[in-house]
Amino acid sequence: MSLGKIFLIVSLVLATLTQAASAFLAGTSLGFPGNVWWIVLAVVSPGILCGLGLRRGHLWVGTVFFLWAIGFALYGIVYDFSAVLLLVSLCLALGFWDLTRFEQRIGSQVERERLSLVENRHLQQLLTTLGAGFVVALATLLIRFELNFILELLLALALLFGISQLVRVLRQLFHP
Repeated sequence: MSLGKIFLIVSLVLATLTQAASAFLAGTSLGFPGNVWWIVLAVVSPGILCGLGLRRGHLWVGTVFFLWAIGFALYGIVYDFSAVLLLVSLCLALGFWDLTRFEQRIGSQVERERLSLVENRHLQQLLTTLGAGFVVALATLLIRFELNFILELLLALALLFGISQLVRVLRQLFHP
């Protein structure tokens, strides 16, 4: 089994487990101790179904699971689920979606000799991007300070410019 497939399965399992953990914690804190296992089962079911679909070779389940994770996160935000668990779940679901799309694109286009090289390079880029996105998103959850609107606007413009320059540099670095 290739490293990409291992990451694919692990990301689906961990995303499903973090969704279940956040539903369990929210269910017990909201006063549903008797029904919490039914809630957890309902939350875990899409992950199980996507795992079965993946086993049958249906790579479109990555998109379905990612959309489910977005909907679950929106629901969790409304009902005050753990923001950190929702963030972890979304990052893992995004990784799962990206890896299924990678499997779809790569198909039989790359020779077996080059497949591990291409796959390792993609995994490096994916893990770097997900890690950086997670750290930035976690920082926004933990850091609290107030700015007036003009400073916020200038900061947003500076960030957009910085991100566009970073994307340009990374494209030149990885795709000369």
